[in-house]
Amino acid sequence: MKHSLAILRALRRKTQIELAEALGVSVGIVRNSEEGRGRPSMKALDAVRDYLACSYDDAVALLTGTLDATAVVALHERTAAPDADDRTKGDAA
Repeated sequence: MKHSLAILRALRRKTQIELAEALGVSVGIVRNSEEGRGRPSMKALDAVRDYLACSYDDAVALLTGTLDATAVVALHERTAAPDADDRTKGDAA
């Protein structure tokens, strides 16, 4: 089963490095979280919470892999910025 953070990263079309930069954490935190190693630090929880504007419960579930795929997709859709292509389509119409 794919880890919930890896699912979110795939939905956002980001590499581990790009997601780590967006979160403001090390690549090791992203990698360890995706591999299910260790417990997330408060810094990682705060970073995910700020990046996604989600609750601590969602951040903990995302980083520990307990958020199911359906919930990850819902979280992504609720918090994702529109693609640049979507913005330009609205202007061209």
